[in-house]
Amino acid sequence: MKKEFIIYSDLHIGGPKEIRMPFLFSKNTVFLGDNFEIKNSLRSNLVNIKRLRKETRKKCLKNGGIYVSGNHSLQNKDLQFKRGKILFLHGDLIHYGKEGAEKWRKKKQGKSKTYWYLLKYYKKIVSDDRVNPLEIRYLEGAYSTAIKNNCNVVLMGHFHKKKLIDIKYKGIRIIIVPRGKTIIRI
Repeated sequence: MKKEFIIYSDLHIGGPKEIRMPFLFSKNTVFLGDNFEIKNSLRSNLVNIKRLRKETRKKCLKNGGIYVSGNHSLQNKDLQFKRGKILFLHGDLIHYGKEGAEKWRKKKQGKSKTYWYLLKYYKKIVSDDRVNPLEIRYLEGAYSTAIKNNCNVVLMGHFHKKKLIDIKYKGIRIIIVPRGKTIIRI
């Protein structure tokens, strides 16, 4: 039986290109990483963003939802979550590999006001759609991660695709959600 999931991915709240929206919490709510921008948040706003991240994680888990951190959250916990045969992960583990993702997540927290505004301007003129087209090595990474975890579906964000990607690769369903809120039946 298929279940409907509400997925929040790559909102980057607190960052120069944030997407803000109210959250719905249920057993099928999924926070898929990079929803709270710790790396590129203004230093003066870090306490508020961390508090919001902590409150959201707590409320998500209390309601039986799924919470996965991302590379911009700068946390080496909540890296992936398995429910049934579905593996939820941010995507940085596939993009950078486990060691690369863990190294990335140790970067310095927060930015100065000058850097933040320069980054905001840069993000307005440069495409946010990463890894275009999707490379075979990422499909291989998702496939091998699914096999290691005995899953037949990998659901991830991170790549900032403009639209949902849903493909079969060697018998494994790989779903990459766009930034924002996505509702999907799996």
